[in-house]
Amino acid sequence: MRLSKPWSVTTLAVVGLFALAGCGQNETEAEPNIEAIEESTSPSAASMQPESNSSEIETESFGSETSDSSGDDSLLSTCQDYAAFDREFVAEIEGIMTLAANPDASEQEMAEANEQMQGLRSEFEGIIAEAENQDFVQNAEKTLESIKIFEQMTEPGLSMSEKDQLSSDPAMQTGVEAEEQLVQMCNTELGY
Repeated sequence: MRLSKPWSVTTLAVVGLFALAGCGQNETEAEPNIEAIEESTSPSAASMQPESNSSEIETESFGSETSDSSGDDSLLSTCQDYAAFDREFVAEIEGIMTLAANPDASEQEMAEANEQMQGLRSEFEGIIAEAENQDFVQNAEKTLESIKIFEQMTEPGLSMSEKDQLSSDPAMQTGVEAEEQLVQMCNTELGY
């Protein structure tokens, strides 16, 4: 799947998780998954470089492009919130998962990362709570499960084998698939 906008909060984090799994015993199983995920995120990776300036431009383009939309106003509003959430936190999640995959990360670093993940989860739960579109809610709740797993992976004191075990939880793949549905739904709603 080719994404139109740099949205991939959970997908980027899952790339980090599969990289983590690749550090352990599941390297041969992890590589094909990484390639598949990287294919779906390649447009976002290329557009993340000028993140600081492009987010202002993209926010403006949401307003102008969505004014002509004839879709469900509640879904439109939810997708705008989701797009803003994803742009704001994509780099932070990538950094947190890189830290989680580092066996030399300190307890203090992991505690800070865990606190950041709790805040991110809370923000995402807020979007779900305000959403009215059932398809969005169902996919967002599945995505939320993968975010909760990311949060668990940042708990201080977790061993690399415990993190590897968390990364292979079936809810991770379900969350990635659900996020793809959210991105597709919102790209359509926002006119991309």
